[in-house]
Amino acid sequence: MKTSSILFVAMSALAGLTEARRGCKPDVAHPGFGTYTIASGDNLNDIATDFGTTATQLATINSIPNPDQIKPGNTLVRH
Repeated sequence: MKTSSILFVAMSALAGLTEARRGCKPDVAHPGFGTYTIASGDNLNDIATDFGTTATQLATINSIPNPDQIKPGNTLVRH
């Protein structure tokens, strides 16, 4: 296998790690968008970091008035 092919495979695998780690479900109709169900022990900062964004951005997108008070079972939209 050529080096460029190996690199492509490795980069493709890494691209999906965030979604796999947090269990983000992609929105097939809207590429780049997805949902995540908050689990016990989650906090918005860690979720945002895993998705490559900020807690402020996630709070704004999801109309969360207090980012310190998210509840397990609630669903976040990410894009």
